[in-house]
Amino acid sequence: MSKKILIKKQMNDLKNKLSELNKQLKREEDAERMKVGEIVIAMYKSGNLNLVSLEAELKKIIGMEEEAEEKLDERLSNREDSQIRSISNEDR
Repeated sequence: MSKKILIKKQMNDLKNKLSELNKQLKREEDAERMKVGEIVIAMYKSGNLNLVSLEAELKKIIGMEEEAEEKLDERLSNREDSQIRSISNEDR
């Protein structure tokens, strides 16, 4: 019985750790998008980028966000699978 409780506690700890890592990753990705956005806007303001190009660049940034979310979902799935496998291996 105590082994099950220990495993549940470990799983909960891993979920919390994973959640914190995901929040950190999201913050880092958001910061990167902000930097790219600031550079694009600065280029537009300096006259090195026309309005059409600005729109295209901003769409790329938005696309980066969607791609980042897809990658994050994939990473989450992979981490969860590996954690489940490692916990299963510990049970043996």
